[in-house]
Amino acid sequence: MTTAPAARSRYILAWELCPCMQATDVERRVQVALKASSLTADQRPRMFSDNGSAFVSRYLKGESIEHIRSSPFHPMTQEKIERYHRSMKNVLLLEHYYSPDELRTRLTEWVDYYNRAGGPAPTLS
Repeated sequence: MTTAPAARSRYILAWELCPCMQATDVERRVQVALKASSLTADQRPRMFSDNGSAFVSRYLKGESIEHIRSSPFHPMTQEKIERYHRSMKNVLLLEHYYSPDELRTRLTEWVDYYNRAGGPAPTLS
């Protein structure tokens, strides 16, 4: 799963369920996040990421996006997105999903709730 949160809020601008995380997956999420952010051409964002190979600086430079990498083996620098992923897993791992579409539907519901509430969703009953 690739996720693109807004930097100054907890809002998830874009996400995608992918079988593996490749550079093309990240490029698609960045494009969707840029459209969702409604930034003008002179307001190009900075992207803060871990050192994963999927984050290709060549693509980001082509989009005029400054790429900042976190310190290796230091998950606290990615604290917001790590907390988001942990909260998501705490809810989603309570159920069994028999197809990618079921999981995608549940992820959509969870991200919508997270964006409205500004925090982790409650567990399902």
